[in-house]
Amino acid sequence: LLLGIIALIQTIFLPGILILYFANIKTQSIIQKYVYIFALSLFANYSLVTILVLLKIYLSAVMFAIIIAEVLLLIFLIVKKRISIHSNSSLNQVYQSFKDLVKQNNLSIKVLFIGAATIILFYFSLLIANIGTIFYFTDTVNNIHWNTWAIDFANNILPIQSSHFPQLIPSNWSISYLLIGQSNIHFFPKTIMPLFFLGNVLMFWDLAISKKNYVYLIALIVYGLFGPIIYNLVFIADGNGDLPVSFFAFLAFYAYLKRDGENYNLKEYLIMFLFASAAAGTKLA
Repeated sequence: LLLGIIALIQTIFLPGILILYFANIKTQSIIQKYVYIFALSLFANYSLVTILVLLKIYLSAVMFAIIIAEVLLLIFLIVKKRISIHSNSSLNQVYQSFKDLVKQNNLSIKVLFIGAATIILFYFSLLIANIGTIFYFTDTVNNIHWNTWAIDFANNILPIQSSHFPQLIPSNWSISYLLIGQSNIHFFPKTIMPLFFLGNVLMFWDLAISKKNYVYLIALIVYGLFGPIIYNLVFIADGNGDLPVSFFAFLAFYAYLKRDGENYNLKEYLIMFLFASAAAGTKLA
């Protein structure tokens, strides 16, 4: 259990928060910060795992050494107060948005907020309910072998018979298999899968708050309601490339909408390019 949790932290958090700090990437909200951390972690792990496999040193001892180094660096930065896990200003911003909502006299806006919040809570509950389950979608274990490619990575070899499929998701799954030492424990890599859909609805919410444009709340509600119809809830929580690629594609547009419209910043456009590249590295068109 402990090794699986360590693998999860590496998969979705450690690399991303360090990249955010050292690349000096500015975020405007707590949602933007953690969505970026999640996405950057996945992209960094994809690059790291691929390089280590090419060098034939993708071994548990090497991975543990990297994780320990990351943890020590993060602790140092926190102690020196150069980095914070949470931001009081961002939390205050969330509180203020709800306070402003209560003061709203427009009933339709209140209904939109309540509907959007209900959608978010529903998909958060799906994330919780998904913990401890295993892969069973046909693309994951049969037709396209997503899980088999992850096991190949964990065995320190490039995926066999990948049919040129991008490998961002399998490479990240492989971290759990490598650290645990077993490839039949699926629930740690599967735990992250609902985060892609949840990430999309949270980005809609953040855009609505930051832009004060409640059309994004309508988009959130429509997306949340039609998601299970288009995909079904089992698919959303299982191993697939469709939702991750939609997450990274939307994230590139989200980053564009969150840019500084008054001043040109090359770094912001590089981030957009990186997220779009991550989408291309997730699934074939």
